[in-house]
Amino acid sequence: YFQATSAHGFLSRAFGNSPLQVMGCFQSTRHKDNGRSIAIWKAAEPLACRRYAQDANRVHAGALKPSPLCSVSASTVLDRSRASSRSMSSNRKARISSFLEKCTSFDLAATNFRGSDFSFDVAADGKELSRWSLKTSTVGVAVNRFLSAQLQESEKSAIHGRISRPYHVTFSNEELYNLGIARDARHFVFSYPIVTAEDLQVSAKESCIADIAFLVFGGYMYFDSDMVLMDVRAVVPVDEGSLCFGAPQQWLPEWSIAAGIERWRPVTLPSLRALGVRYFSWLLPDEAVEGSTLCRNGGFAYIFHEPTETGVLQARLDVFFQIVTKEV
Repeated sequence: YFQATSAHGFLSRAFGNSPLQVMGCFQSTRHKDNGRSIAIWKAAEPLACRRYAQDANRVHAGALKPSPLCSVSASTVLDRSRASSRSMSSNRKARISSFLEKCTSFDLAATNFRGSDFSFDVAADGKELSRWSLKTSTVGVAVNRFLSAQLQESEKSAIHGRISRPYHVTFSNEELYNLGIARDARHFVFSYPIVTAEDLQVSAKESCIADIAFLVFGGYMYFDSDMVLMDVRAVVPVDEGSLCFGAPQQWLPEWSIAAGIERWRPVTLPSLRALGVRYFSWLLPDEAVEGSTLCRNGGFAYIFHEPTETGVLQARLDVFFQIVTKEV
């Protein structure tokens, strides 16, 4: 038990003078202080108790008459804790269910990047591109401001991104036109979000800037028949985007390893991270995993655990969505 002579003393000794941020459920005993009945609390289990602490402090200051809030029973607080936990759990489950029922659509936003801004590394087999590098001196003012405030000194000269294996464009000329992509595009890759020493924090306003969205959320890079970079597009989540997805399909646990551990990248979309989605991967058009062909035009797989974990309960939530033609 905290031995305090007043509610203010209790708060100060237990938590300091800063606004109470501690989460705790408390059992209480009575303590007399100049005729006032003050609670002495003992931590029991998690619950937001800011309201009770603030009211107790106001009682001691004389700004509020003593109320049951200052001596609320442990069982009452615990009941409220459990109700609050159930409510938060239900809300999270509802959001996960919504995600598992339908994947949000994307718009492919044109960026200001030029083909000459990027240099590419070739994979170990010497046949395909595997990674790009971009000098920060070539980016625009908004991107430079965004990066310079968050990158470590060793990262500020250049940033790097991983890309998928190149694949020939599967969209028709009409579909390319509707998506705003040059009709001369013959090959494309998906560029994963960049990985930095510290997670990049992006505001809602910054996420609307296509160049920043490309770096933080990923996007597509389109090449001509000679593998010359022609266009760079950022994926921007929207309700009614030009890039739509079909119904969810179950991603089997064994596929995560069979598809290749190195291909899984950390999820950066805040809305998905809040749901517990840990990693995602771009699926190539007509890609087969253990004999199963998954997506004609490509798609995305999302997993709620480490790629190497196959027997965890979260694996039951793993899912993938394939790109489908938008209905007019």
